[in-house]
Formats: sequence, C-alpha cells, structure tokens
Amino acid sequence: MTSTRQAPRGPSLGAPIDGPLAKIDVRKSIPPEVDLASYDYIVICMSGGKDSIASVLTLLDAGADPNVIELHHHRMDGDGPPLMEWAWESSYCRRLAEALGLKIYFSWREGGFAAEMDRDNAPTGAVCFESPEGFRRVGGNSKSLGTRGLFPQKTNSLRTRWCSATGKIDVLDAVLRNQDRFLGKRTLVVDGTRAQESTGRAGYETFEVHRADARAKKQRHVDTLRCVHAWSEAEVCEILRQHGVVPSLAYWLGFSRQSCMACIFLGSAGYRTLLDLFPSRFSLIEQREARSGKTITMGRTVREIAMMGEPYSAALQRRDLIGIALDDVYRPPVLCDPALWSLPPGAFGKAGEGPG
Repeated sequence: MTSTRQAPRGPSLGAPIDGPLAKIDVRKSIPPEVDLASYDYIVICMSGGKDSIASVLTLLDAGADPNVIELHHHRMDGDGPPLMEWAWESSYCRRLAEALGLKIYFSWREGGFAAEMDRDNAPTGAVCFESPEGFRRVGGNSKSLGTRGLFPQKTNSLRTRWCSATGKIDVLDAVLRNQDRFLGKRTLVVDGTRAQESTGRAGYETFEVHRADARAKKQRHVDTLRCVHAWSEAEVCEILRQHGVVPSLAYWLGFSRQSCMACIFLGSAGYRTLLDLFPSRFSLIEQREARSGKTITMGRTVREIAMMGEPYSAALQRRDLIGIALDDVYRPPVLCDPALWSLPPGAFGKAGEGPG
C-alpha cells in the first residue's frame, strides 16, 4: 500500500532520490506463523523514529486492517517540561497518525524522567495513559521503595540503563495489563528493533510471546513482532520514501536516531550540537549530572565529551530549524509527494548513538 495523500515537500537538504534505495518484500517481514487478520488489536510502539514508522508502513503494506492498528507513544518526560526528549515528539507522532488515518494513544510515567531520577526512598511513579475510555492512572503506591539520584548508565542492562525499562517497557506493560479490553482478545505488539543497530539487538527474536501475556489465566493473548528486525537502514528509508513520510526534524539536524534529544548514548558530536546550538538543554543535563555526583559516561563529564567533537554540519547549515526544533508543536509537513522525497542528513550516520 502506498499513501495516496499529497502534501508539500518537507525540509530538504538534498535532491530527490533517483530510484529506489533498496528492494523491499514486506511479505518476508511477517513470519508465516503470524496471521495479522487473527489479531483484535495491533499495538505499535511509536517513537516517531524511522524504524517505528517503517514498522507501521510494513504492516499496512502487508494488509493489516488499519481499524485494529493503534500507535502508542511513550512520553519520557511525562507531563513535565522537556528534559530528555524533543519538545515536539508527541506532536509529530499525533500528526503522523492523523495523516495515516490511525489511532494513537499516549502514555507516561508520572513526573517522567526527572521524577524517576530524583526518586529518594520512594516508589516508582504511577503510569498514566490514554485509552478509548479516557485517561487512566495506575500504580505509584508500591511498598517497594528505592533511590536513584543519577542518570542511567550506558549498558545493555535495563536495571542500570533504567530509562528504557522505567519510561517505556514497564509503561506499556501497565497499559496492556490494566485495560479489560485486552482480556479474551488477541493482541500483537510491534516494535521497531533492528538487528543492524547492535549485537545486542541482533539477538532478539522476530516473533515471541510478550511480557504482558496471560493467555492461560486471564485469556490475555499478547505476542510481540519485530517486523523490521532483519531490515537494513536502506530498506527503512526506502519504505518511508515510497509512502512519502518526511522523517522528523532530528534527522534533518544530523542526528542519526530519533531517540531522546539528550539521549545518554549521544557521542561527542551529539553533545557538542546540544552545547553549541541548544545551550539551555545542554545546561539542564550538565547541572543534573553535576548534582548527581557521577558522570553519565564513566570518566568524563558531558562537557568534556562535547568538547571532543564538532557539532553536526547539518545543524550548522540549517540554523533556521533550531527554533522550530524547540517548539512543542511540530509544524513542518509529515507527508510529501514521494517523487520529491529526499534523504535527510542524519541517514546512514554514525552508529553508537542508541542502546545496544
């Protein structure tokens, strides 16, 4: 399925692509044991990054019913001011869902990243989420108390790299476990994990039972599908091109991933870009790091790492995008004519700016 919607051309730093970036056969992305038509709900983890978008488009092209698809975006900063994530992330995801004609729900840990980092002999915050019935709040009253006080660390362990577990994985589990609509139903959870990203992610299964599954006791059948797990970045870009989906501002500023704006996995160029072009955000991270008494990266402060690199050239060339990137409303187009689609500067960029 190729989008028939037309939209103005998005931000462009290059000429339209001449010919396909890669050959795509979406049928090979869906394992034979996965019958998309058998699921009552298809829940897609939507970060707004290219891999999660490619997952959505793959399922549409594979014939999934748009009426059973729902996008779920986890807001890492919760309902507080931006600290880690891009201010416009939720707006971009909502506009893309509307453009594709799909439902979208938002969820977050109460207080977001900042509250979890500041947790001192207290339980992890409640999970808040949108549902077809309205706003829900669950948890937050555990007798298990804990203290953070420092940033997550760069490791594959989700206990130490607690941002992914606390802000995303556990949040979705709560969403699935606390809605009766998933009982007696079959749900497919889809995420955009790709093997090419790291050796750790290469070991993930393409299809498996989800953590929130309780088919034996509660008849809550939940499976996980990583339909772009074997895809190359060229294939991901190609399916975005075919549908005319304009990658988000992060890629146009030179970031190779759209994880958090201030992701702990940023390299020296990423931190230098924040320091030089987004100084107020860099200052927040630096102050938090100093207050914790421990550096995000062992042996070096964020400023020391930033001074080792140069800002992304794409960001320097398009300073007109800086103000737009600080807005909490996403204003650039999310769709364009596929014939006018061009590759953003962040594509095929430096690896190592995301978790393993």
